[in-house]
Amino acid sequence: MPSASPPTSRAWIVVNCAVVLLLIGGGGYLIATNEEAAEVAGTAFWGGFTFFTTPFVLETTVAILAILAVGIINQRRLEREGDGWVYLPKPEDKSEAASKEKQDASLP
Repeated sequence: MPSASPPTSRAWIVVNCAVVLLLIGGGGYLIATNEEAAEVAGTAFWGGFTFFTTPFVLETTVAILAILAVGIINQRRLEREGDGWVYLPKPEDKSEAASKEKQDASLP
C-alpha cells in the first residue's frame, strides 16, 4: 500500500499550533467553569513546579532545553544558509606534477 505523502512543514506547523491552542483553550474553559477542576489543576501545577525547581532537576532541565534550543537554531540556520562546506580541488598526481615541471623547465 503506498504511503501518503507527509504534509508540508508549514501545514504541519499550522495544524499542530491549532491542536495546541484547542487543548489550551479547552483546559482554560474547564478550569474557569468548574471549581474542582481548577483546584486539581492548581495542585498539579504546584506539584510540577516544586518538582522541577529542585536543584538537580532544574539544572538538568535547563541544560536539556538549552541544547534543544541551540539545535533548533542551528537547524534553521542550516536551512537558510546552506551547509557551508568548502570543496577543495583534488591535488594533482606527483608524477604528473613532476613531468609538467620538467616540461616547463625545458621550454625556452
